[in-house]
Amino acid sequence: MVSFKSLALAIAALCLSILEAKPLQRRQLAFDYNDNKVRGVNLGGWFVLEPWITPSLFQPWANGGGVVDEYTFTQTLGPQAAQNQLTQHWASWITEADFQEIASFGLNHVRIPIGYWALNPLPGDPYVQGQLPFLDQAIVWARNAGLKVMLDLHGAPGSQNGFDNSGRYGPIDWQSGDNVQNTLIAIQNLANRYEGDTDVVTAIELLNEPANWGNDMSQVKQFYYDGWGNVRNTNAYTAVVIHDAFLDIQSYWNGFMNVASGVNDVILDTHIYQIFSQDEVAMKPCEHVQAACAAGPKVAGTDKWLVGLATTGHCPRNPQATTAPAKPNTKAPLTASWTSTR
Repeated sequence: MVSFKSLALAIAALCLSILEAKPLQRRQLAFDYNDNKVRGVNLGGWFVLEPWITPSLFQPWANGGGVVDEYTFTQTLGPQAAQNQLTQHWASWITEADFQEIASFGLNHVRIPIGYWALNPLPGDPYVQGQLPFLDQAIVWARNAGLKVMLDLHGAPGSQNGFDNSGRYGPIDWQSGDNVQNTLIAIQNLANRYEGDTDVVTAIELLNEPANWGNDMSQVKQFYYDGWGNVRNTNAYTAVVIHDAFLDIQSYWNGFMNVASGVNDVILDTHIYQIFSQDEVAMKPCEHVQAACAAGPKVAGTDKWLVGLATTGHCPRNPQATTAPAKPNTKAPLTASWTSTR
C-alpha cells in the first residue's frame, strides 16, 4: 500500500501556481473547476507500468534483458505469467485505504492513468487485460472517500511520445495507420463505461504527453477536437483534458478549444518535473518550492482552466526531496495535481 504521509508535506511545499483562468461556459459538472482548486495525487504505475515508479516489477532485468516498459514486460513473460503478476499488482499497488488517506489530507482528486490496451486491445499486442474491474473498484473507493477522478489515457497505439509511460519505449508511431482512430475508440469506450459515474469521474484526459516532435501537431489538434466530441457525445457533465505537448501554454495554446471555438469545459494539462536531471535531484526542498512558484507568472495568461502535474522525485537518490513543509503561496490561486511514487 502506498503511504502518503510524506506527500502531505510535499503538497504544502509545492506551490506550482496555476492561476484561475478566465471563466468558461458553465456546465453542471460535479466539480467546479472554475472556482475551486484541484489538489490531488496521480496514481502512477498502477495500470500502466513505469520502471522508475515500479522498479520491483522490473528487478529481474535490472542488469539487462531489454525489459523496459509494459510492452516488453508482457512480451517477455508471456500472457499467463504476465496476467498473474499484473493481477496481483493491480490488487495491491493501491487500496481503498490509500484513497481514504488521500482524502484525509484534504485533497480532492486522483488522476488515474490507463492504457489503450485495457479499453481497445489490438491484434498482435502482448498486453494483457483485466484492469477495468480494478478501475471500477477505484471509482467506488473515490466515491466513498469523497474524491473526484480524472481518468487519463496514458498510452496510445504506436506510442505518442516514445516514452515508457506510453506502454512502449522507442519510436513515435502513433499517427501511422489506424493508430489515431484506435485511440479515439479507446476514449469512446472509456467515456461510455463511466457515463453513469459523472458524480465522481469529472474529467477525462484524451492523451498523456503527446510529443510535439515526431508528431504532426495539426493532427494532434484534430485528435483533440475529435476526442472532445467522443466524450461530449456520451455526456455533457465531464470536463475534457488536453495536454500541452510540451509547447508554450500561452503563445501556442491560447485561442485553441476555447469557448469562442465552439467547445466548453476544456482543461489544459501541463507537466513540470523536477527529477530528470542530477541538478534537479540535488535541489534542496526550498529550491523545489522556488522552482514551482516560478511557474506562476507563466500560466497567469492562459485562456483555459489549467491543471498541472509536478513531481520533485521522491526517490532513493534523494529521499528527503519531497518531505519539507513550507508555506503555500497564498497570493496565487492554483489548480494543480501532484504525482506520488513509492
